Amino acid sequence: MELNDRHGWATADEFDVQFPTIDALVEIESLDRALGEASGADGPVDRGTAARLTEALLHLAAWTTGVRLAQETLRGMDSG
Repeated sequence: MELNDRHGWATADEFDVQFPTIDALVEIESLDRALGEASGADGPVDRGTAARLTEALLHLAAWTTGVRLAQETLRGMDSG
């Protein structure tokens, strides 16, 4: 977050809407069990909260990689 704050890539509000909270993940899993359906097309219901959190972190890693690559590209354009 410190790097993000320093460069102003995303606001706290933008982060809040991108990634579900732990409570939301637990609620999603509870609804999945109650309804007997997966909430997304990525996998079966029994993925569990830990798997959903891991998936969210992987999405975050992909997002930050995209930000880093965009910044490097812009720096290259400025110096070139």
